[in-house]
Amino acid sequence: ASLAMIHAIEVVNNSTLLSSLGIRLGYKIHDTCSDVTTALRATEDLMQREMECYSTTNFFNMSDCIQPTTAVIGAYHSETSIAVARDLNLQEIPQISYASSADILSDKSRFPGFFRTVPSDMHQTSAMVKLLKENKWTWVGVITTDGDYGRSALDSFMSQAFLAGICLAFKEVLPDSVSDSPKLQSAVSRTVRTLNFNTKVKVVVSFAKPEHMRLLFQELHSGQSSFPRLWVASDNWSTSEDVIDPGELNQNTRVIGFSFESRDVTPFKEFLKNLEFNSEAQANNSFLKDFYSNNKPQAVEKLINTIDAGKGTIFSIQMAVSAVAQAVAKQCSARDCTVPGSLQPWEVKPCYQNITSKCSDSCRPGQFKKTDEGQHTCCYSCIDCPENQFSNGTDMDECHRCNAHSEWSDPGSSKCELKTLEYFDWNDVFAVILLTLAAVGIVVVFLVSLLFLSHRDSPVVKAAGGPLCQLILLSLVGSFVSSVFFVGKPTDAQCKVRQVLYGLSFTLCVSCILVKSLKILLAFQVKLELLKSLRRLYKPYLIICFCMLVQGANHTWWLILFSPHKRSIINNSTILEECDEGSYVAFGVVMGFIALLALVCFIFAFKGRKLPQKYNEAKFITFGMLVYLMAWVLFIPVYVTTAGKYLPAVEMAVILISNYSILCCHFFPKCYAILFRSMSNTRDDFMRNVYEYSKKSTRGLGDFSLPDHQRLGPHMVII
Repeated sequence: ASLAMIHAIEVVNNSTLLSSLGIRLGYKIHDTCSDVTTALRATEDLMQREMECYSTTNFFNMSDCIQPTTAVIGAYHSETSIAVARDLNLQEIPQISYASSADILSDKSRFPGFFRTVPSDMHQTSAMVKLLKENKWTWVGVITTDGDYGRSALDSFMSQAFLAGICLAFKEVLPDSVSDSPKLQSAVSRTVRTLNFNTKVKVVVSFAKPEHMRLLFQELHSGQSSFPRLWVASDNWSTSEDVIDPGELNQNTRVIGFSFESRDVTPFKEFLKNLEFNSEAQANNSFLKDFYSNNKPQAVEKLINTIDAGKGTIFSIQMAVSAVAQAVAKQCSARDCTVPGSLQPWEVKPCYQNITSKCSDSCRPGQFKKTDEGQHTCCYSCIDCPENQFSNGTDMDECHRCNAHSEWSDPGSSKCELKTLEYFDWNDVFAVILLTLAAVGIVVVFLVSLLFLSHRDSPVVKAAGGPLCQLILLSLVGSFVSSVFFVGKPTDAQCKVRQVLYGLSFTLCVSCILVKSLKILLAFQVKLELLKSLRRLYKPYLIICFCMLVQGANHTWWLILFSPHKRSIINNSTILEECDEGSYVAFGVVMGFIALLALVCFIFAFKGRKLPQKYNEAKFITFGMLVYLMAWVLFIPVYVTTAGKYLPAVEMAVILISNYSILCCHFFPKCYAILFRSMSNTRDDFMRNVYEYSKKSTRGLGDFSLPDHQRLGPHMVII
């Protein structure tokens, strides 16, 4: 720094700025030794000489006085500059510092004569915080000194770091003075222990002096600290060759430094090269004389090789000297302080970009940060988002809710998933099986219908009911078709049609069977004196129409008051589409009416179960209705306890069971007789069978007997 100032003074002395005025600048250099007391002693010596020169005794002997001090350039450290500035203010001597950056020195009310050619620490700490924030280094340590510069820099850094969300793991303050070795060594050892304890801290910001950092690195390396760290160096030591020596730094130690603006220092290098070991300059320059007396000629070459590290300070010194020269010449002019930005160290060393310094690891998507009470905001736990919530970024403070109607998510999810739409689908295995059974049933019904039409005049078909069989088969087709509406995505129309179609179809079926069972009962079980009166009341098609009208009325008020409709049940991860019956009471009335007809059929058929072998229709009706009633009795608890997309399958299965029970019990025996027992399918065979049954019946009457034509009369009605 002293050689740079000497060179700068010689440059301005040889320039037209001062030579045209016949003015030259002189200088006197004092070494502060980085100590405030030494600097104050030099300042007092300077001021004392000027006071003696302008004292009353020497007022008329001015030739013995040296030129008054125009300005003071320095000092390097802010603590020294603050102390010196307070003394210089007493005599209004301007002071220009080339390195003191403490923000307190910007206060003109306290330091009116202080100027500097470097920016305030406020800008440096702001740049540091920006560096940490952009690299997401949110968990850092700070080391500073117990002086005006260290405290000011620490306060500025902490306030800006807090606003940027950066947390301080620790703050270590070293003694400002380096003269008290035991105290300094104790503080350095304490700092090393703190560093080794905070293993998660990978980035440390330091505002300490070069002397402090050299001791700190020495103890860290001697202790074989294996923790890799990145050091963010302030201008206080970022260009110090005593500290930033690649040969001395541990392989786990990396440094990013902040330094002042610099320019080309080639002229200064040439100045150093042209210094001769025994030049005349030494005669008039005591500092150069001391420099050469304590250093070998190779020292100049070494100084030239390491000068690039401190070119920011050299440029600041040159600006300070230039400012003094222009003030002396009263030619203040604006200077251009902007230079093209140069490539920064961390941009050419990719290893710096992989450093992580955090108290807690980043929370991944699907988690949110939870800070424990009393902890730093940078120290937190990563908690998985609860069910139906998500976070799609890192380090989220909270989770967002999914759309409850259409979306869902598992715990710890980074996004919401669309809810699966569920219904009794056409592709479902159970649906395919049930639809196949329904299709087979429809085909069988048509085949039976064709068979009965082709043999409509045969005794078997007439005994089975004749035209009523075609009505029953038609109703079974409707019942089979209604089961198809239980499959697929439900709609309002589908929900209405399936219940109405089944209810009316199966009511028609059971009504026809009721008429058949009543006809058999009248033919074989009713006493002769009641037969004529009951025949007047026996109107089969009127009975069927009456039953259909009653069931039609039931469906009408059901559709008007409590119409079945489609509804969506929103579950955790699914949306169930199903039919809402509207009213289970109305549903029960419709099904209950069919069950009532079936029960009446069962009673009538049970009473006529002991009929001639050719007229054993009552047995089949009894068995068919029994199967139907048992199926629907079992349906009730299963239907009530079942939920989900397979609920329609339960009712569909019961409908198919009911249909197949009618087919198997009412029509398959007749088809067998028509196809394989044609010899028995004759009028004579049927009459002989009826005669034998009548003969057995009258034998049990004892003395009471009827003529043959009276006993056979009722049976002739059937055929």
